[in-house]
Amino acid sequence: MRSLIIISIFAGLFSGSVESKLKLEDLILESDQLPKSCELIHVEADEDLPCNAKSNPYISSEEEFLNCFTSSLVSVDSLRKKVVAGLFSVYTDGAEIGVFALETESENSAKLIWNQLQDDRVNIEQSDYLLSGSIVIWLWRDTGKNDNYLKFKELIEAKGY
Repeated sequence: MRSLIIISIFAGLFSGSVESKLKLEDLILESDQLPKSCELIHVEADEDLPCNAKSNPYISSEEEFLNCFTSSLVSVDSLRKKVVAGLFSVYTDGAEIGVFALETESENSAKLIWNQLQDDRVNIEQSDYLLSGSIVIWLWRDTGKNDNYLKFKELIEAKGY
């Protein structure tokens, strides 16, 4: 009996029951999760979005998208090459709230990019930079009315920050 319990414990440890890491998809907030009066901005199919994003939200590992997307966030060329996918999503709450995220090839790459963002953009009050494993998150807001920004930030942090 004792052997069976020990085997069961080890089987659970190796069967993948370990807590999973944050994924870009996890950072997309559904309408039922959003604070009151906050919503994902609807985009028409033919509407032009930054960096040729094809929808809102948009996750891609396409080279053209990543080159454009990372050039505005990451100032060090060698670090840009460490990004394997990006998330673009914009919400409204009287003014825009955005979640831009970069998935990197390793936690170390993410940490280097996060440090660079901290150094380069330290004086931007409307931004928060979060780090979770191999993902760097840039949470931002326009300077207009954003009553729910702090609640929105809490929701993103609860996803695995």
